[in-house]
Formats: sequence, structure tokens, C-alpha cells
Amino acid sequence: ICNQLFINFAEQLNLFDEIIGINIKLFNKNLFHRFKKIKEISKFSFYKVIHTTYSRDYYVGDSIVRALNSRCKIGCRSDTFNQSWIHLQISNFWYSDLVETGNFLQFEKNRNEKFLQNIGIEVEKIKYILPVLEVENIISSSYEDYILICPGATELQRCWSPISFSKLINILCRKYNFNIILCGAIADKKLSNLIIKNCNNKRVKDLVGKTNIVQLIELIRNADFIIGNDSAPIHISYAVNRPSICISGGNNFERFVPYPNNLECAPITIFSE
Repeated sequence: ICNQLFINFAEQLNLFDEIIGINIKLFNKNLFHRFKKIKEISKFSFYKVIHTTYSRDYYVGDSIVRALNSRCKIGCRSDTFNQSWIHLQISNFWYSDLVETGNFLQFEKNRNEKFLQNIGIEVEKIKYILPVLEVENIISSSYEDYILICPGATELQRCWSPISFSKLINILCRKYNFNIILCGAIADKKLSNLIIKNCNNKRVKDLVGKTNIVQLIELIRNADFIIGNDSAPIHISYAVNRPSICISGGNNFERFVPYPNNLECAPITIFSE
């Protein structure tokens, strides 16, 4: 069961027998849609349900687990980052087993490995690389050598300013022959418009709001390197072995970035002390 936006990506991994998509926005805001979806998934019977998220969400992940028909429901012993203390105490009762993974500030990849090991799943030592995905070509041949810049994030406070990105792009265009591609969700369009306005360079291509998750992954895989905030593109770059630079505002520092130095092709994190 996953975010509906990731269904095409999940299908191409060939890891799952069946995938159920959840429209998170509708599930949260439309009671009729929520009731209909919960009724739909409650018809399934599972031997075991595993919910891997550490910072659980009472209204989405935990509510979905509650609706699923299974005697064995395994979750992560959560913090209160995404839900209140009262909601956490309530939702804890919806699980048959809560797995300890350690304190809040630890690298998320290490936490995920602990979770798997604590439920008896062996973790491979070899780094997993996302396989090449089937996607239509959305880059012309003239954009073979490019730097991918992703100026957005789920929270505005995690975003470097558009003016700063513009200044960086102008320096890159002046010193190097790379093309620049801006990428992100439709919600990042205001940011990209401001960046484009202050760049005025024909080598800058704006694909913000024009790509799905599969296209984004392959854009990252084919880039010379990636620059972005502490957000999905930086973590995808690690998963496809591409060099990247993360500009961090300090949000959840040491949990998602910086990466440990011993990891292959780990993002370089820049931050202000």
C-alpha cells in the first residue's frame, strides 16, 4: 500500500504481487473518499502487516493499518513528530508488535536496517541500486550534459532562496558548459519562475511540474550531478549512484542528511553552523 503517485514506480520494480494506491490528499480531506477507501482495503485478509515508518501518521498510515484485516500488525515504535502524544498512545494499540529502532536523531537508512533486522529480515551488505526504469525521453539530444537543480521541498523553510539558486546558476553557466535543468513538483512552480526570471540564460530548461516520479528518477540518473534541498531528489541520487550536493537548512539534521562518509556516492551536504 503506497502513495498513489508512486504506483508506476512500484510496478516497475517487479517486487510486489499487488499494489494499492492511496490518494493522500483526498484520504485526509474528503470523508466520503476516506470511508470508501477504508471499506475497500478492509476486505483484504493478510497473514502479516508491516508498517516501516518511524514518524508515524495517525490519520494516514496508522489508520490504514487499523483497517487492515490481520492478527499480526508490526510497526515501528514512533515519536510524536507527525502526531500528538494522545494519538500516539491510541494508535500503538492498533499494532500487535512495536519494534524499537533507537532514538530520533540517527541516520534513517541505519534505522530502516535495524527495523528489518529486528523482525528477522537479513539486510544485504551490497548497496541496492534502483534499476533503470522505462520512461519516454523527455530530454532532447542537446541536453545530454546537464546539471539537475531541484529547488523545492515539502516545507518552504527547507528551501534555499530562489535568488540564491539564480546566483548559483549564473555562476555555473558563466564558468562551465553544462546545461541546467530545473525539476520538481507543480507546487515548486513559483520558485522556478523566480529562478528563471533572475537567470536569463538560454541554457536553463524548466521542467518543474512536467515530470512524474519515474521521469524524475531517470533525469537524476542521467545528470552529471544534482543540486537540491534536503528532499527526495537528493536521496534518489544516492539510490542511482549519481553525485549530488544537498543544501540543508538544518531540518532533522543528522537524520536524513548529512550521509555517513563511508557510503558510496553519498551526497555532499552544505549547511550553515
